[in-house]
Amino acid sequence: MNTPLLPVQIYPSQLAAFKAKAELLAISIAQVLSIKKLSAFKRNDYLAVSLGYKGHPDLIEAVKFRADSDKEQQLLIFSNADIRSSIAEVFSAKLTEASYDQILTLCHKLGNAELGRLVIDDLRKTLGDTSKASAEAIRANTWTTMLLDETWNTPDSIRQHQDMTRFYRELEAKHTIKNSGVKIVINISEIPRITLEQLHKHPTFKLFLKEVRQEKVTVCIIGQPQDLDDKKDWRIKASIDAWGVKDINKNLLELWKNFNTWLMTFFVTERIHVTERIYDHRWITPIIQYGFDIRDPAIHQFSKLTNDDDIKLFIAFMKESKQAMHSYGHIFDNSFPDIDLKDIIDANDVTYINLDAVDQMNKSEEANLLLPIMIRDIASDQRQQIEEAKSTLAEKSSQNPNTSVQALCDHNIYDSFGDNTHTTQQNRCLICSHTWETDTSTKSIDQAS
Repeated sequence: MNTPLLPVQIYPSQLAAFKAKAELLAISIAQVLSIKKLSAFKRNDYLAVSLGYKGHPDLIEAVKFRADSDKEQQLLIFSNADIRSSIAEVFSAKLTEASYDQILTLCHKLGNAELGRLVIDDLRKTLGDTSKASAEAIRANTWTTMLLDETWNTPDSIRQHQDMTRFYRELEAKHTIKNSGVKIVINISEIPRITLEQLHKHPTFKLFLKEVRQEKVTVCIIGQPQDLDDKKDWRIKASIDAWGVKDINKNLLELWKNFNTWLMTFFVTERIHVTERIYDHRWITPIIQYGFDIRDPAIHQFSKLTNDDDIKLFIAFMKESKQAMHSYGHIFDNSFPDIDLKDIIDANDVTYINLDAVDQMNKSEEANLLLPIMIRDIASDQRQQIEEAKSTLAEKSSQNPNTSVQALCDHNIYDSFGDNTHTTQQNRCLICSHTWETDTSTKSIDQAS
């Protein structure tokens, strides 16, 4: 075909795109006609002839003389009507199974996808030196399919787009450098000194480092201990890179999985950033999302912790975090809704926390670490006492069927509620739910409900 466009000017920076487009066209033809994909030699040669060259070697030779004028622009082939027609003529003549119209239709679909990529690529260039806020606004108000016609959303076009995406992913994977061995990196350069000391002492952290080194894996610890107590956005960064490694040690992957799971326990504190690249060439960054019914994810996660070392580390991570912890009373109420923190006092011979002792403890450096642990342990003990008392009460009730449960109960574990009006206080037994009033002026108990 003799047109002013042919031969199409191909530049050195476009050679990789030329081969990629030739392969994409060959894949499309093979799928539609149910034939074997054209070899690299044939598809490159046919496409070069379609673009006005004698063959692929002629194209390569011509490219050498255009290096000085190469502007590294995107190669557009399928989006031009004249070039599509030329491609359809050449390929239908070379392939007995294909008709001109079939090849032209395939090129038209590839042209739609090509224009879509052009819009996105041009948008990236436009956003290059734009501020983050402006870039987000532009992206939010940009319709990237505005240049695509009505055939873009047809089933065939969607499948074509999926094939193209898969092709480019395979191309990326092919050209991504593979590792010879697994590499684990833990970046602790931003962690404040005091928190870093707690991390180094944590049994899980120490055990992980010990066990992975026994697997003869490269473990890189980045950064020296620093006193960064004024830095509010510090994070621990951990990663594993096993892309391309053959026969990955399953025991090593299990160690990493357990370590990753433990680290993500603290994800809600916004101090953890984990990335991994194991079976795919792209990096994966795991995150944790909470449902709308979780009012406060930080408190929800804290209430699930049972290990003292985890609790201390969690609180250290939460210090001055954006997800600042609420009062310990809120943590307590979420964990143990049947018990109120204000009732754990020295009163009526039921002592759980001596407030004078708490006042002294609050003056120590570890007060913010010890108080939640004490609250958790005390509440746990009280729950156990309640269960034991209920069991004892059930035995008494079976032995005295004519006596009410309230009369058999000792009411020695109870909750106070309501306002302390004048000299009386409302109480509720946590064993049998019996209620009564306490005369706080004489410490006598009126057992009339």
